[in-house]
Amino acid sequence: MDDYLTLGPLKAFEVARAIVKSKQVHAVGYCIGGTLLASTMAWLNHPENGKGDTVRDWTLLVTLVDFERPGELGSVISEDSVKYLEDQMSQQGYMDGIQMGNTMRSLRPDGLIWHYFINNYLFGKQPPSIDLLFWNDDATRMPEKMQSFYLRECYLNNRLCLPDELELAGYPIDLRRIKQPLYCVSAVQDHITPWKQVYRINNLVNGPVRFALTTSGHIAGVVNPPVDPPKRSFWAGNGDASLDPEEWQAKQKRQLGTWWPDWIEWLGKRCGESVNPPRIGSSEYPALADAPGTYVLET
Repeated sequence: MDDYLTLGPLKAFEVARAIVKSKQVHAVGYCIGGTLLASTMAWLNHPENGKGDTVRDWTLLVTLVDFERPGELGSVISEDSVKYLEDQMSQQGYMDGIQMGNTMRSLRPDGLIWHYFINNYLFGKQPPSIDLLFWNDDATRMPEKMQSFYLRECYLNNRLCLPDELELAGYPIDLRRIKQPLYCVSAVQDHITPWKQVYRINNLVNGPVRFALTTSGHIAGVVNPPVDPPKRSFWAGNGDASLDPEEWQAKQKRQLGTWWPDWIEWLGKRCGESVNPPRIGSSEYPALADAPGTYVLET
């Protein structure tokens, strides 16, 4: 995990700051990427490394940092299942993306397995083209050491939320050292990162938290652009560690539409004046290709 920290977020921060000539960045992490970002924020705020001002503020999208009640995934993660997976990964060095996808689909068999079996196989209907499902099906392999560390230290031992229990890149990390403002998004129907467990972030960081709860699930709740008429709704307000999730939700006004404008307003208060976007890349870090890149064009 040290490599993921130093060659992932930390390197990205370094490159972004160099290209736009800024001392600080706004950081965003999604799901397991958010767990890594939270770990990075705790690492940056360790008093001995002097890098606490690297990130001005940060955003977590459907992310767990306390895995005490991890939802439906918890029903398939145990010492035996992790050991079985580790034995499999040791033979090839990774967990195959197809295996990961099958695990996620098994958590929602009615909608993600039997729905297609009945309509496509039995009724002979052509499945509709759904951009989110197409994107979601582009599964990623999980490297052996990273996946083992993640499952054991987060899901089985739940050590990320404990002060100085985990050490990354030479420093013990404690989420309570984080003081930068946070915007945290959760989703009502999320079966991968249950929103009431996501809400636990309010009890673990010491910076101000703006918490948003959107309808829909782990993907559609986040990839949720404004549409007319609105498809979804959300609640947003300051996080409060003294309230349980239901109490917090009851105090917020339900708003039609997407949480995106609320996030943009929150970010706007923490940004400078609007300027024309800088040229992509720099002499030190040249752009690899024009948007949308090359990967999406591969078949």
